[in-house]
Amino acid sequence: GTGKERAIQRIADYARTKRGWQESARTEHKAHILPIEFEAEIKRGHGSITTVLDSFNDQLRAALWREAFDAINTRIAHATPDHVFLSIHLSLYRHSNYFTFTDWGELRRFGPDAIITVIDDIYDVWRRIRRTTATSEDRTLLTLKELFAWRSVECFFAEQLSRNLFPN
Repeated sequence: GTGKERAIQRIADYARTKRGWQESARTEHKAHILPIEFEAEIKRGHGSITTVLDSFNDQLRAALWREAFDAINTRIAHATPDHVFLSIHLSLYRHSNYFTFTDWGELRRFGPDAIITVIDDIYDVWRRIRRTTATSEDRTLLTLKELFAWRSVECFFAEQLSRNLFPN
């Protein structure tokens, strides 16, 4: 709901500008900064994240998460960029249920050196979700209360990720 794809691209563009890097003639395999959106990787491999979200099979969800993250780690290994910006939800919400299929081993393999939680205005997020779901097969409707709770869960997971990857 935060427009993560646009946000991560803008952050990457800002970083390139600050460094004076020109990416226009570069490919993914020669990029200084490689922005990756996790949900897009799932869509690339499985067509829709809705299928994953609607599954009540936690083992299937976890396997798809690992598969997508393995594909991301493989892309990074082949591209050898200077920096990778990974946009990811650590928690998901479906059918009045919060869940995660985060794989700590794959996250350690990714090896982040910073974790940033991007938070948008709750009313803007709510409006975007309502607008998107009105025109898509995914008819998820979230209340403001559910969005506030999800934000808290997401911040909690980001803090736990930070504590587990950067103990001190």
